[in-house]
Amino acid sequence: MKDAPAKLVKGVPNAEYVELSDKKYCCGSAGIYNLLQPELANEILDKKMKNVKKTDSGVLITANPVPFCK
Repeated sequence: MKDAPAKLVKGVPNAEYVELSDKKYCCGSAGIYNLLQPELANEILDKKMKNVKKTDSGVLITANPVPFCK
């Protein structure tokens, strides 16, 4: 089930699926974490976004990871 979002995107015609190298790591926004700990949350997000930029993709698609953390 955790691969369902990727499977769906891979089925889009004429689209190239590029997997993020650190996809399993947090983006820094967990709930209200980014409001309670903004400096640390931004450090986590900056690291994530550096890896996003390395993909050179024109579109970024995300899914809510909560159901997949079990």
